[in-house]
Amino acid sequence: MDHLEGADKTGDVWLGFDRRVRLEFHGSKISSDGGLLLFRELDEVLGLQDIAGGALRGTRTGRNRPHSLIGLLRQSVFGRLAGYDDVNDADRMALDPVMRQVVGGRAVDAKAASATSLQTRLIKIGARVVRHARAITFQLAEVAISGDLFHRILAAIHRLHAPPVTA
Repeated sequence: MDHLEGADKTGDVWLGFDRRVRLEFHGSKISSDGGLLLFRELDEVLGLQDIAGGALRGTRTGRNRPHSLIGLLRQSVFGRLAGYDDVNDADRMALDPVMRQVVGGRAVDAKAASATSLQTRLIKIGARVVRHARAITFQLAEVAISGDLFHRILAAIHRLHAPPVTA
């Protein structure tokens, strides 16, 4: 390791348990749900969400209204279509580039609706595996947590010490 916390000069992270494993952070460029774009186009042509949206009445007030009801409906329907059964995946879906486009409106430039979950943020991080001769690189999507936060968590882990062995 060239630097503390397992990071080298490029910001990539090497893990101590297997020196072949390298982590790279690539922002939210990766999505496993690209096929949703076809279904969103079908929805647009048939006008299904617009029909449903015409029957919805918004009752939310105050600052808890960043997304339209039609956007929330889209996120719910398309999330289930993609195999996400409930809101436990909402944090990841909120930053997924395909889901943001499918939801439309403010979500395209910001993020879709989310619900915070520790499991989603720290475990369910999308990764693409790239193998080279002696290295295994995981290209991680900076969706749920940033590369900087990941580095800080890794530094905290490295500061931990195993308990003393008692004989």
